[in-house]
Amino acid sequence: RIAPDETSESLSLAAVDVTIAVQYLVDAGQAVFFRGYPRSGLMGFCDPAPDCPKILRVLYTHRGQPCVAQIADMAAATLPASGNRLTHPEQFDYVKDVVRRCADAAAAADA
Repeated sequence: RIAPDETSESLSLAAVDVTIAVQYLVDAGQAVFFRGYPRSGLMGFCDPAPDCPKILRVLYTHRGQPCVAQIADMAAATLPASGNRLTHPEQFDYVKDVVRRCADAAAAADA
């Protein structure tokens, strides 16, 4: 998910919610991002700020634990990954709330 953090003003409006696009990348419980391929070329992604560095921020839960991964545009990554678990309670609540809202939106779309 690329979106402004509700507790931070450091991100600009040049952000796109790609939650659904990332969900389609999940296979057998893992999302794999290959090195050297820009995310803007993937189905459901776009480039809201050409010529600017991109970071994909993914908020997710793994085995009930909130996690966050930040992946540079052309970097390789496989999620879930160790080291992505959050330890601060305020981060935990934020991620759980985002994941719950996404699940609610998906359920409403399926209804």
